[in-house]
Amino acid sequence: MLFLAGALWFGARWNFANSASMRADRVDMIPVLTALGPADPQTHFTAAVLLDKTFEPADAAASLAEYKKAAELSPNNYLVVLALAKAYDRAGDRDNANAMFLQARELAPNYSDVKFAYGNFLLRGGGNEKEAFDLIAAAAKSRPEYASSAAILALEAAGQNVSEARRLLGDAPSARAALAIYLLTKDRIEDAAALWDGLPTELKTGKLKADGDRLAAKLVEKKQYRLAISVYSDLKADPSAALNTVTNGGFESGVPADAAANVFSWKIATGREPQIALADKAHSGKVSLYFVFDTKRADAFREVKQTVAVEPGSKYRLSAVYKSELRAADDVTAHLQVEDADGTILAKCASFALNADWTETSAEFLLPADLPDGVVIKLVRDDCRSPICPISGKLWLDDITLTKE
Repeated sequence: MLFLAGALWFGARWNFANSASMRADRVDMIPVLTALGPADPQTHFTAAVLLDKTFEPADAAASLAEYKKAAELSPNNYLVVLALAKAYDRAGDRDNANAMFLQARELAPNYSDVKFAYGNFLLRGGGNEKEAFDLIAAAAKSRPEYASSAAILALEAAGQNVSEARRLLGDAPSARAALAIYLLTKDRIEDAAALWDGLPTELKTGKLKADGDRLAAKLVEKKQYRLAISVYSDLKADPSAALNTVTNGGFESGVPADAAANVFSWKIATGREPQIALADKAHSGKVSLYFVFDTKRADAFREVKQTVAVEPGSKYRLSAVYKSELRAADDVTAHLQVEDADGTILAKCASFALNADWTETSAEFLLPADLPDGVVIKLVRDDCRSPICPISGKLWLDDITLTKE
């Protein structure tokens, strides 16, 4: 009975120490926990982590000792061995660190965490660069969250040479896609687009689609609209966008009610005026975009717009057809206009006048050669000289097209 009671006491004490260590967050608890569970690897591992967080020199040495104890008690746990390898590395003991990294690789040869950590260790130590990047690229290939770090490491090791960085990354597509996005942050636009262009098509529309969306968004942010169109085309974005072309100009694909669509789709601002819907009255096809106005405020207007990728130095003609029952003070209604990517107005179509039949409105403009390669087509209210600017009635808009002259 005495033996059984002792066994129960020690077992309960060990279990208590293990459970407490899982929730411990104070360094002053460490002596108590390790005394209660001296043979529990979890207790020593928790102690090591807590001590490591203080950044005190004495605690760093104590942390390493606790990592060693945890690894001795749990030699087949690759996470514990990997943590000990990193601790040795932080302490500047590269020989022991290397030994523990190799042990972690033996325990978990296919785990990306081990590959990336060991590859990074080899790279920092000036060791075999090919072996280091084989490991880093393999980790990025399996775990996309390593892709960005792998891309930056490759570019730094290659002295900012993109071709050399690509060679180091090998066939790790996610890392190459991350490299493209990183290059965009450094304004290396053409290098970024070339990297994306060289990736396999099935990956662009598959596992790398999220990277492609990020790349396209970055290109739009940098006002590189033709390159963005190319990326969206690779992604098979719907509705599809094309150079020098208004996307869904007849509204047959509908108009999204939110901002989820890409910049080359129609976007409608939030608000109550005017009411906007699709109508089955159309110049061609089945539908048109339908507006109902009933306001006296000049600032009460929901903007409708779309960005189009174009070629600087070229001349264009914007056209649309409409039917109108609009009535407004001094004929101050609404019109289509074209702006450059910086918001400067390039052209205005005539205001929508009362017309029971479908009527064309148009405007021509030249996009200067030194401007970004995108324009914005907008439906806007006419300028009003007073805050009170009544407008009421209905408008149908259809077949908006852009033609390069």
